[in-house]
Amino acid sequence: MTNVECVADLMEFSSYGPLAQMFVVDALLKHATTVAELSDAELEAWPENPLFHVHSWRGVAQEIKRKLEKHLGEASA
Repeated sequence: MTNVECVADLMEFSSYGPLAQMFVVDALLKHATTVAELSDAELEAWPENPLFHVHSWRGVAQEIKRKLEKHLGEASA
């Protein structure tokens, strides 16, 4: 199973229905927000980030955060 297939499975097939989608989106937004706000030193020391350059890791977090905030803003409008 690919990562995309796994996330699709989490989002589409839950005994909790759409609540699972909100859980996944909430978790993504919280983690992206945390990473986006870390300093370079904090990112370099972060054990979850041994393979990626800090600017790339922060950049992807910022991108995901922006997209989710836009999506959630549009969803509530």
